[in-house]
Amino acid sequence: MDLLEVHHLARSTHQGAKLHAQLEGRLFRVSAGVVTLHTDQGMWVVPPGYMAWVPPMQLHLPVSHGDMRGLRLNFAEAWSRGQMPAQPRVIRQSQLLVSLLDEMPLDPSLNTIYLQVFADAFARKPAQDLFLPVPQDERLRQITQGLFDKPDSDADLDDWVEIIGMPRRTLTRRFQKETGLSFAQWRQQLRLMLAMEQLAAGEPVAEVAPRVGYQSVSAFIQVFRRALGETPKSMFAA
Repeated sequence: MDLLEVHHLARSTHQGAKLHAQLEGRLFRVSAGVVTLHTDQGMWVVPPGYMAWVPPMQLHLPVSHGDMRGLRLNFAEAWSRGQMPAQPRVIRQSQLLVSLLDEMPLDPSLNTIYLQVFADAFARKPAQDLFLPVPQDERLRQITQGLFDKPDSDADLDDWVEIIGMPRRTLTRRFQKETGLSFAQWRQQLRLMLAMEQLAAGEPVAEVAPRVGYQSVSAFIQVFRRALGETPKSMFAA
C-alpha cells in the first residue's frame, strides 16, 4: 500500500517540540493558513495554494499559523523514494494535482494510476523559492538569529561587521557560500516568511509591514508581489 494515511491539517504551535523524522514521505497541501517547515538545513514556508514534499527520514517540524485548511498525506517509504524528490520541495499547486488528491481512492488496488500521474505532475512543477537556509558558521548564525529576533532592525551589513568582528569581504563571501544568498536577499526572504505567518493569523497588512521592516505598506506589497506573484490580499483572501 503506497498511500498510508490522510489527515486534515489543524492549527498547532508545537511549543517545545523538536525536529523529528519518519520512515514515510509526507505531502502537505495548504488551502488556508500557513505551514512553516523547520528542518536541519533551514526553514520552508508553505502558503495557501502551495504543496510541500518532505522525503523519508528528513528531520523536520511543521508549525501551522492561522485558521488551517489542508491535508497531510503519508506515503510508503519505497514509493516515496522511488517516485518523489529526494529533497524537500515546495511547489505552487495546479488544478491537476488538486483534482488527483481530491479524487484519489484510498483502496490500494485502485489508486496506483492516480499516484503515478500525481508523482509525474509534481516532478514537472518548478520548485518555489520559499526556503530560508541556515548557515553553519556560529558568527553567521549570530547574524541570522539577530534578524529573526528583530526583523524590523535597520542594522546593515557594516553594522554586523562591527558586531561579530569579521572583515566585510570575508563575511560577504562566507554568507553567500553557506546560504546561497546575499545578506540583503536573506533578510528579504526572512521578512516575507515572517509576514506570511502573521498575515495567515489575520494580522492587517498595515501592521505587518512595519513589523517586518518596511517603511511603507506600498513598498511591502510591491516586494511581496514581485517575490510571490500576487498581493497579500489575494493570497490570504478569506
